[in-house]
Amino acid sequence: MYLLVQLARTVRLSGAKWLLFLDRDSVLEHFFADADIPFDCELLVAQPGDSRHVMLSEVYRVSSSLPLQTHRLGNWTPVGAFSWPTQTFYGRRNTLQGLVLKTGTIEHLLTVITKEENKKPMEVGGYYGDIWSALKNQMDFKADYYTPKDDSFGVKLDNGSWNGVVGMVVGGGVHVSNAAFMYNAPRMRAVDYLDPMSVDRMVIYVRKADSTDLVWMSFLAPFSLDVWVTLSASLFLLSAASLLLDRASPHRRRQEEEGLLLEFPRALFSVLKPFCWQGSTDDRVEVSWRVIQLTANLTALVIVVSYSASVLSRIMTSKGKLPFNSFEEFLELGTYTLAVGRHGGHFTHFQISGDPVLRAVYDRHMAPYVSSFPEGDLEALNMACARHNFAAVDLKNILPYYSDKLICSLEEVPKAVHNMHRSGILDAISKRNTKKLTPITGLEFKSVSLTQVTPVLVLLTTAAVAAMLLLTLENIIFRINLRFNKYNRKD
Repeated sequence: MYLLVQLARTVRLSGAKWLLFLDRDSVLEHFFADADIPFDCELLVAQPGDSRHVMLSEVYRVSSSLPLQTHRLGNWTPVGAFSWPTQTFYGRRNTLQGLVLKTGTIEHLLTVITKEENKKPMEVGGYYGDIWSALKNQMDFKADYYTPKDDSFGVKLDNGSWNGVVGMVVGGGVHVSNAAFMYNAPRMRAVDYLDPMSVDRMVIYVRKADSTDLVWMSFLAPFSLDVWVTLSASLFLLSAASLLLDRASPHRRRQEEEGLLLEFPRALFSVLKPFCWQGSTDDRVEVSWRVIQLTANLTALVIVVSYSASVLSRIMTSKGKLPFNSFEEFLELGTYTLAVGRHGGHFTHFQISGDPVLRAVYDRHMAPYVSSFPEGDLEALNMACARHNFAAVDLKNILPYYSDKLICSLEEVPKAVHNMHRSGILDAISKRNTKKLTPITGLEFKSVSLTQVTPVLVLLTTAAVAAMLLLTLENIIFRINLRFNKYNRKD
């Protein structure tokens, strides 16, 4: 026994496989009372049994402070008969006996700290928090949560050490972490990962334009050229029909004597009145005339309502033009800098990427400005808000999580795609947490900028000024004619 204890102290038993022969009368709990057999050590004990068979048992401890665990594996006989369990190695060791695991955590999109005491996390939720809770219930362990001082996931520093949560794991400050880490080669050389639970998209964010570009002919956009041509032709045809019917009217002589006979300008204005929501003052009794007026009014109703709805819809749903739409266009444009948190996995992803496009983005638009980049992702997103020609990179759908911490409105640049991988309980937890992360905003009211309605306002103002000028010109002509007539009467 003394030899075994010394062996456990001097030889690394973790991950090893051992076979120990004991006599029949040895009690395993007493024999291994002072020996620490690690959880991942496969130590088999062979003891003689009855009827010339050998009993095989495995022993281990979940922790040095917890009781010894024994499990009967099977029997062996000299004639070759051998029995062995069908369960896998960790299938047999599926409980941690209430072990307390120091767990490094950090709040992010998929990991949310739901309860704190004296700034120390007590409960963690979100997608990965729920996975961790499911594992705690199934494997019977407890979590003692800790957060990194620099509030980062962790990158390898120039001196070879690690910061953030990875630094806590590497340095032994915590046993494990339940945070959502990105895979990358430096991290995989420093710590072990579980199997992938999700693969998320990484996208570029740019500041959302306050308004669309000024387009002077935007008031013509609701209708196509064919519609405008057809509408204009319809107005002229209705005017011509009014003029012809007026000339062919049996009341033409009376209308001519009373000065009611139409000329083409008057006929055109008569058809245009319904489009300006003006009633007609012409006292006409002909059915044909009324049919024309009814047609003009119905046409005006349909056209004006359709035009108004289309203009309003275009103004309210218009979006600012993105400066680029992909990483390739980002490179071609060449005027933007891509900000990213230096202590996050996104930075390392670009830094060691084998993709020529992403590598070129790092070399030209990230590496020269690394010293000015912030440590965290939130600060990088706000840098895209505050600085001209700056963009930021982060997970897709991260904006609702940062909604109350951003200093401006950002929007995603499309075409950054990765596949998703989920199964079983992970899929159920994902769906449940997706609903939690989706902000409930109710009715979203969107304000319209002055630039968007400038063409319409200029058109209305121009028309009003033109009407006043024409009115002034008519008054001048009227006064001149009046004076001229008085002068002629005196003569």
